[in-house]
Amino acid sequence: MYYTSLLEIRDVINLSRLNRPFRDTLLSPSAASVWRSLRKPLDMPDPLGDISEVGWAELLFGNTCQDCGARNVTKPDLCIRRRLCRSCKNKSLIEEPDLVDIFEIQDVKSIRECVPSTRLNKADEYRYYYKPEVKAVVQKLNAFQKDMTTEDPEVIQNYHAFREERQKIVLSVLSGRKKCAKWQNQYIMLQQASKDQLIAQRRDAIFERLRQLGYADADIERQSDSPEVKQPKQLNERIWQNIRPVLEKKYKGRCQRAEEGRSSRSLRYAKRSH
Repeated sequence: MYYTSLLEIRDVINLSRLNRPFRDTLLSPSAASVWRSLRKPLDMPDPLGDISEVGWAELLFGNTCQDCGARNVTKPDLCIRRRLCRSCKNKSLIEEPDLVDIFEIQDVKSIRECVPSTRLNKADEYRYYYKPEVKAVVQKLNAFQKDMTTEDPEVIQNYHAFREERQKIVLSVLSGRKKCAKWQNQYIMLQQASKDQLIAQRRDAIFERLRQLGYADADIERQSDSPEVKQPKQLNERIWQNIRPVLEKKYKGRCQRAEEGRSSRSLRYAKRSH
């Protein structure tokens, strides 16, 4: 897919939500190479555990809660490999001591070995698990336990293979989460630096245009905090024609207020003089 190589990874995520043809194409297992090629230039770490390439991209670059769809949820939990809003954390995360009662299990160790867990705060005594993942693993283990009463060698082999696979997922998360968190922090810092640079370039371009119109530097500097100036987008002719009337209106408004202030002070002084 040549066109995806011209886009940033967030743009491809948005493209995958555009319509069904794009969704079916970009979210299919055969598109894994597309997502892999998008993350390689970013030096993005490999996916943790059994998460897919597209799932990994969505986890790190998405901005919605993956349970309820709430917007502006940007920070994922790399341990449980899920991005949840506060409400869904309260509903979907379960503390380790509660596993016994909710899922009616006696061996918490098997869950600890087979399901990744997280801490919401460093001071937490117990770890938290993503409830739907625990439920799926418990159902699978219970099914194996039921079938193993037949002492079928194939069932026993599949049981051990399943546990081994789950343990590898947990180990992958434990061994890779710090590296992923470090990469994510560095990426955020680079993005912010790039954003700040774009804002500075736009500000300089706007100020130069205002100088060409005859505005004094002191008046120009007062526009620094204007929303029209503090945008991480390069200035072009279309944008300039849109924001110029707004900036000039603000300038005239300040001049008018300053003149009214001077007139008011002069009037008060004149009254005191009499």
